[in-house]
Amino acid sequence: MIEELSREFRVSSTIYKVNDRVRKQEFTPLSYTNRRFLAAKFGIEHLSKVEALIQRKKKAEARRYNKNHPSKMLHTKHIYDSRQDCRIVGL
Repeated sequence: MIEELSREFRVSSTIYKVNDRVRKQEFTPLSYTNRRFLAAKFGIEHLSKVEALIQRKKKAEARRYNKNHPSKMLHTKHIYDSRQDCRIVGL
């Protein structure tokens, strides 16, 4: 599950391991990991940045596809090939 999440959100699985250790109150440093991943602070900050990025992308997508009224132009870049095919929907 951790590997799936790390692939989906494009973060290192080490960050999830560090966060898991923080939840268990284990704050001793590990010598076999990269120095920047030793700190729980790094993992938490990085995950918050990734979450903010995902939220910004979802807001942009919602603005692109969810319109306030039916006469607004839809985002048709991937649907139609030429300019003549673009239409106003819901007149």
